[in-house]
Amino acid sequence: MSRRAKEGPTAREMLAVTTKLREEKVQDSRTHDETLADYVRSMGADMGQLYLEVEDEVSCLHEKWGELQELYGKGSERIDLLNKVASSFFYLVQQSFWESLLLHLCRLTDPPEAWSSDLKKKVPNLSLQRLADLIPDPSLKARVEAATQEILRNCEFARAWRNRRWAHIDLMTRRGMHPVPLPAVEAKKVEDALASIRDLHALLGTHYGHSPVLFPPNIGPWGARSLLYYVEKGVRAMEEEEQGWRKLAEGEADAP
Repeated sequence: MSRRAKEGPTAREMLAVTTKLREEKVQDSRTHDETLADYVRSMGADMGQLYLEVEDEVSCLHEKWGELQELYGKGSERIDLLNKVASSFFYLVQQSFWESLLLHLCRLTDPPEAWSSDLKKKVPNLSLQRLADLIPDPSLKARVEAATQEILRNCEFARAWRNRRWAHIDLMTRRGMHPVPLPAVEAKKVEDALASIRDLHALLGTHYGHSPVLFPPNIGPWGARSLLYYVEKGVRAMEEEEQGWRKLAEGEADAP
């Protein structure tokens, strides 16, 4: 990733997205508390609460990924636009998004317990690795454990970055002297990690009679899309102004 950012919607596109979100809201108008009560009824108190907490985290992960892709995953034209407007700023935004996303993957796949220096004892983590411990059915427990191991494998690349660059600054890595290079950070690896997390969530949900959750495949209209709309609008206005002054200098038009 370089020091330059790596690729706006029209008003009509933004209106279409807003309409779609409104329709989806009507289709699933349950409150968070109602969803929790539904999960608790079918799964029990501990599993129902943890399942919804995991669902919230996974939804947040997908939102981050959607915003990142909207800014930087739409081709060279988008990247050129960001670099033209504020290359250093959008480089920092890109780095921050990747760091936040990969650290989030690591947190969600952490061990089920961690030592608390404040409480002087182990405390529970909100982790996918907690789910299997709450399942009494041996067959389902084995399937959940297998799905969890698949997730851990898919998140190994993120944990390497977390351990050597973001949660800590490994000196050999920082100086380019580490014998094992950090793994490449690629969109496919993130997609594979998210897909395996969705599979685990769906496995549990369908077992207890719930439809698979459709985690947000698209971002809302008031995030990156809104920003890009106004960025493009500003760039066009500046280009038109520059063109007007150029024509004036050439004696072809009045001053803008």
